Amino acid sequence: MDVRIGICHVARELSFQTDQTAEAVTQEIMRALAGEQIAHFTDVQGHQWLIPVAGLGYVEMGEAAAKSVGFRA
Repeated sequence: MDVRIGICHVARELSFQTDQTAEAVTQEIMRALAGEQIAHFTDVQGHQWLIPVAGLGYVEMGEAAAKSVGFRA
């Protein structure tokens, strides 16, 4: 799952891939918005991302695109 997170007053978005489902990502964001203040994610390489939800601008989720190899006709 590709996840892109926009943070207010930050020019660059946070982008990473995770093994979590869209439902799990949504639940984590909703839990953090309900009072935890920090959303926690782990990407496919094992890096941990802690995001303060006070500055959350948007969250975009989508399936990882298959990478093609070779030439297209």
